[in-house]
Amino acid sequence: MFSVLVVEDNADMRELFCTVLTDGGYRAIPAADGQEALEVMERQYIDLIAADVMMPRMDGYELTRELRSTSKKTGGLPHLQALSVTFGDSSPGGRARTVKKGLSPFLKS
Repeated sequence: MFSVLVVEDNADMRELFCTVLTDGGYRAIPAADGQEALEVMERQYIDLIAADVMMPRMDGYELTRELRSTSKKTGGLPHLQALSVTFGDSSPGGRARTVKKGLSPFLKS
């Protein structure tokens, strides 16, 4: 089953996103921030990361930097795609900034 790591600090949004994915036939794995996402990835295979960009402890940009850095050093994670999902950053230039930081497509509520 295709697994999606949902990284979102807002518990209600995280639960909603996981429910929608599960109802759609995906395996949704929740994480409250980038640091927790890295811990989950140490234990489980992940196909896709759907991450908010603005979170405490480790935001989506820092998570992406860490994943890209680890991948370059180890040659791992060539299959992994990171998707930016933002519920708050609708500022001008937000999409370009997100793509420049290494996240793939951009979704906005």
